[in-house]
Amino acid sequence: MYGHPRTGVVLVKLALAAGRGSELAETRALLAVDARTASAAFDRLGDTVLVYLHVDGVILDFVGQGRVAAVGIGTGAGRTLTIDPYTPFAAPVSGEAERGVPGTRRLLELPDARFDAILTQVREAERAGAAEAGTSFASVPTEATYVAIRDQVLRSFRHQCAFTGAADVPGARLSIVAIRPRADGGPLHVANYLPMVPGLERPWRSGHFSVGADYRILGDLYRLAPELQDSMVALFRMLLPDHAADYPNPDLLAWHRANVFGRS
Repeated sequence: MYGHPRTGVVLVKLALAAGRGSELAETRALLAVDARTASAAFDRLGDTVLVYLHVDGVILDFVGQGRVAAVGIGTGAGRTLTIDPYTPFAAPVSGEAERGVPGTRRLLELPDARFDAILTQVREAERAGAAEAGTSFASVPTEATYVAIRDQVLRSFRHQCAFTGAADVPGARLSIVAIRPRADGGPLHVANYLPMVPGLERPWRSGHFSVGADYRILGDLYRLAPELQDSMVALFRMLLPDHAADYPNPDLLAWHRANVFGRS
């Protein structure tokens, strides 16, 4: 954390959501924000912030950084926030750590350590050659892209969790979870995502369970929450879409088995 040069108040660093109505270009970003976010950003004029995409609390990726240049009046109660200069990340950084934070639709307050860790991941990805693979990332995927992927994945799986059969309903929304995370080279494609009840997302990412080549559920299910164990044991095999063309990518599932499953 740091003291702001104009107020002297100790502040956390900011990350701002690029939601509907926002525009991300190669050197400048225009963010459609609410009044609360506009006020917080106005206090940070000239400061460096991160920019992320966020849809229904399901997928959150940090996609760029830049300086807060101006805050203006938008349409209705909205505001327009200018990030200039803006630098898109060559490859996105997963916001899994922030997934459960309340009120992340437009604004995140990040401790210095987390802010710096995100930028470190960006630099490491660039050194690993991810920059070439994701050259046009910031100018192609938008919030609409994520919404479309979520909708298609849910339709393919009949709006059910792939592992428990639980329905996606108001108040109990399913998470759309990457088989191979974007930060590890996973594609932004429907074949790389599975619908899960929120309680399964962290165990999946931690490697407590996986899926075999025959789509059987692998792992020690008794490490999961008791309310999830019975439903998963009863299924034994993950639910699959009606059409084989909509099945999750077997190569990505193999990657999860080889690189994530059983590591913790």
